[in-house]
Amino acid sequence: MTHNTRKHARLGGSTSSRWLNCYGSVALCEQMPPQIAGDAAQWGTAVHEISERGLRSFLDYKLTGIPYSPAISADDEATELAESYVQCVWADVLHQSLTGKAYGIEEEVVLDEKLGMYGIVDFWCVHIDDRGKRVLTILDLKTGYHYVDVEKNEQFLFYGLALRQELQNGGKNFDILRTCIFQPRATPGPAFREASYTSKQLETWKSKFLKAAKEIYTGSTKFVAGDHCQWCAGKSVCPTYAKSISDNSSLALLEPDTFQFPKVDMIPDEVLAKLLTYKPKLEDFLDELTKYAINRAQNGTPIPGFKVVSGATRRTWIESTESVAEKLIDAGMPNPWVSKLVTITAAEKAVGKDALAGCTTTTKPSVVLVPDSDPRPALSGAKELLK
Repeated sequence: MTHNTRKHARLGGSTSSRWLNCYGSVALCEQMPPQIAGDAAQWGTAVHEISERGLRSFLDYKLTGIPYSPAISADDEATELAESYVQCVWADVLHQSLTGKAYGIEEEVVLDEKLGMYGIVDFWCVHIDDRGKRVLTILDLKTGYHYVDVEKNEQFLFYGLALRQELQNGGKNFDILRTCIFQPRATPGPAFREASYTSKQLETWKSKFLKAAKEIYTGSTKFVAGDHCQWCAGKSVCPTYAKSISDNSSLALLEPDTFQFPKVDMIPDEVLAKLLTYKPKLEDFLDELTKYAINRAQNGTPIPGFKVVSGATRRTWIESTESVAEKLIDAGMPNPWVSKLVTITAAEKAVGKDALAGCTTTTKPSVVLVPDSDPRPALSGAKELLK
């Protein structure tokens, strides 16, 4: 089964941040038309698939000596990210050893089957550390640019509780839960991040999950806006979310008849700060509105005044590029293949960084507007970019 054909849990681990904080979102999402996966989501799914294949091959090689076959994609960035993930698992999670370790790759874990509480763990392992403590490690691969915090991450705590339940069913437990994120495309911060909990600390979270499930199944319509709204399929029609954006950004989204854009230089600084702070959420909200309208139209209930039409097309080669090349050669094109230089990362792995001395350069950085809380130093002026 491919990743994009998996069934989705009603109360899943990957959506736990949302339904744990907003009970009403579950029923709202179920009322939404089928969602169309965006390009970023499809790319992330593809990376997860090749990462899984590469990791299975690599660990089989370590266990049996069968030659390692890295997963290759036509997308260089996807291939590089997948290989980095494999090395992260080996170095940062397994500490370059499989001795005395049990592990699982892309396995389903269940917290409560009747309540639809389950999810897929990218990678987990259990081992005894040098202090004699049984450690359960969970690693999740994140392919997006949006920085995901590993501390008090509901998804990990959900998976930890489900895996603890499996261990206890087998007469075992763990002393320490180690939760890890590998997210190489997010900035600022390291790609690999981790947090830890004791098994006892999970009891409070277990109560929270079960309380939320009970509220949801008894029909609670409680809506709460927050960071968990980002991945909610129902936010484009959620009054609570729209009101929070309206209140916090000073834009009257719920009053379209009176809505107007003010002149930027006439906006007070405190309002400008709010607008800049909420700019990503406003953009995301508008994107969700567009996706919702497209889904509605494709399901036969278009929004009055709007319709979907075919966009521009472009020509691409058929999948059998070898046959295309043969045909081009027969037609008189001696060499239809265009070669390109390997990536810098691939070259460094092959020959080392020292061999690349004088072969690389860096681009000029773009100017990025960020909150004062960002750890990067502020630029004092345009001259710094010209150095």
